Amino acid sequence: MKTINKVLLGVGIVALILILLLGFYVFYVVPGVSPSMEPLRFSIHNWDESKHDVRVEIFDSNNKAIFNKSYSIEPERYIQSPEITEIRGEYMFKVILDNNITKMHKAYVEEGNAGVHIMIKPYSHIDISNVVCD
Repeated sequence: MKTINKVLLGVGIVALILILLLGFYVFYVVPGVSPSMEPLRFSIHNWDESKHDVRVEIFDSNNKAIFNKSYSIEPERYIQSPEITEIRGEYMFKVILDNNITKMHKAYVEEGNAGVHIMIKPYSHIDISNVVCD
């Protein structure tokens, strides 16, 4: 009788561990499943009084280009990108303003990150920041 109880206890512990591992896999490993995961995207806001041309290039961790698009943005206008990827990892943004000024910025797809905000300020100054979710 004691042997049966030990076997049942062992099977129960193994089953519990497997359920916990499956839950971890579904919510933290499978792309796009975790409810707190946000896809990589960006926004551009032109706070300058001049119209600007902005090229946004995004590279994955292997330095492979995954996004490359140019925008012409009027003063006081705002652009929101489409969803670019939901695959976890580190991405490098290359922002080129008026074919002249280049700024690089790292961004991540992981819990709590919702993308990147690019601000064009007076005198053709670029600020880039990660947007964090609550």
